[in-house]
Amino acid sequence: SFINRELSWLEFNQRVLDVGRDASLPLLERLKFLAITGSNLDEFFQVRVGGLTLQRISAPRTHDIAGMTPSQQLTAIRKRVLTMVEQQYSLLSEELLPALHEAGVSLLHPGDLDADQTAQLAKHFRELIEPVLTPLAYDPDGPALHLPDLVIILACRLENDEEESSRIAFVPVPENLARFVPVGTSADDKFVYIEEVIRARVGDLFPGERVAASATFRITRNSDIAVEEEDAADLADKMEEALAARRFGATVRIQITAGAPRDLLRVIQQVTVSGSAELYRLSGPLALTDFMQLCFIEGHPELQLEDWPPQASPLIEPGKSMFEVLREQDVLLMHPYESFDPVVHLLEEAAVDPDVLAIKQVLYRTARDSR
Repeated sequence: SFINRELSWLEFNQRVLDVGRDASLPLLERLKFLAITGSNLDEFFQVRVGGLTLQRISAPRTHDIAGMTPSQQLTAIRKRVLTMVEQQYSLLSEELLPALHEAGVSLLHPGDLDADQTAQLAKHFRELIEPVLTPLAYDPDGPALHLPDLVIILACRLENDEEESSRIAFVPVPENLARFVPVGTSADDKFVYIEEVIRARVGDLFPGERVAASATFRITRNSDIAVEEEDAADLADKMEEALAARRFGATVRIQITAGAPRDLLRVIQQVTVSGSAELYRLSGPLALTDFMQLCFIEGHPELQLEDWPPQASPLIEPGKSMFEVLREQDVLLMHPYESFDPVVHLLEEAAVDPDVLAIKQVLYRTARDSR
């Protein structure tokens, strides 16, 4: 008998989560593995669940090698993911966050702040957050509203007491803003979730109206790409079309904080064309992948594993041209144990060499600040 591929992958992610539950590891390392499971699930829903959602429509009776139809797989995936999500948030709220607070790394709520911290946060919102916010009004009789995926969005019910009217607006949190806003002095490791900063001050965006209710949620859309290469006259154009279409893919998951008002949830489901099968109510903060931002804060070496710097390859003489090295012999680098610097050096040499006509390479998950 065979094991379904998607359920097998979920058990892999469970093993990553189990590393985060290992109390013998330093706290920030455990938080790092929890963040990785969140990132993994994001990609899993975008591609694997997205692909199955399409199969359920196009080939509903097709069976995989384990004998499961697309609908059966989606049902089994949801059941397994619900258990995993419960373990994720239990680990975060019952173990990691309390232990980090005791160790001096605290995630606070706006109501926990003193007067100075509140004033600091208000200044931060006014100068650095508010200018880049773009509220989106919801009109049930207007054109379809497109909300960005994999970002935190604040849904607000606004009421105008003078006109006795109400409406719904959405405020996406820009991706280029840090998830955790520092408060206090530079020596303090105290932070507030950016969505809570926005929630506390969102009324400033709507003068004359009162924010009667709000909820935070996050959309995951189908990002599975299918391009028929044989039928594509220009593969680059087809890929560009497919990538553009990903922004408008079908909703495969809605994550929402528990306790969200029903009327807001109903509107969110209408706007995202989703139902109960796509809904995941969370007992803690959205976007666990963002916790990776906290894993590298300085000043807490006891909460992190000791750095293990990559080693220089013994096949490469320091200061020697990479072109000369490669003319003499092939070089196999074992990453991450050996340094990636020789590859960068080769590119830098090639970039200034007048005999080089072009540089072509495949880049996979390059760091944002990579040379």
